[in-house]
Amino acid sequence: MKHPQIEVKTRSLGLTKISENDRLVFKRERLDSEDFSGRKLIDLTAVGSKFVSCRFENMRIKSGCFGAGREVSEYIDCSFDGSSIRMIPVGYARFERCSFRNTDIHDWICFAVEMVGCTFSGKMRHVILNGTPQADDQAVVHRERNEFRGNDFSEAKLEDLSFRTGIDLTQQKLPIGPEYVYVPNAENAVRQARAEILEWKDIELRRLSMVLISTFEEEIQAGQQQILFRAADYTKSLRRSADAVFALLKKYSEA
Repeated sequence: MKHPQIEVKTRSLGLTKISENDRLVFKRERLDSEDFSGRKLIDLTAVGSKFVSCRFENMRIKSGCFGAGREVSEYIDCSFDGSSIRMIPVGYARFERCSFRNTDIHDWICFAVEMVGCTFSGKMRHVILNGTPQADDQAVVHRERNEFRGNDFSEAKLEDLSFRTGIDLTQQKLPIGPEYVYVPNAENAVRQARAEILEWKDIELRRLSMVLISTFEEEIQAGQQQILFRAADYTKSLRRSADAVFALLKKYSEA
């Protein structure tokens, strides 16, 4: 097997010096069945690279960008099992049949990322998944839609995770439990919830609940037809209204 040409550099980040052992950078690499498991990294960056059946297991990555630059990186049949990864905005990437079992992934902002047939468990915190690339990104990825189907989130704990701009949740396997409400008919349910909230006598509860409803209406306007909502994602100041909206969405999603 040809050993991949991996660029390793020493650089300074603020007052912290990053050694070559703490950083991995892949630039236009094509890697097959490589194993990077067990490493503790300050930085992992991939630019325009393709990984097939590679293992990124049990890693600790403080800053991971799996789709840096202005080129798409691809991950096919790769495993990230057991890893803890703090993402920076991921840029341009496609994950196909990848495994993210027992992972802790946070701060993953995916505006131009595709996921097909991937499996997740563990924690996903502060994550945004977009069904539509932003206008500036469409010229780079040469598409108007992100392919997002066949993914299994059923064993993952989703904390402050948003599916936005037209991800079809009927094509994903979602977690089920008392902390989540799945709203398959988002536009209808939110409209009915709004009408009921406007009748509430508690002015402060009504005001804060309308803030949440307005957020859902914006997501629907941007193309999101189904909603997965978790009241526990909201701060203490909004929790009472989040619980109230949760109850309404649950009622109208079942109607």
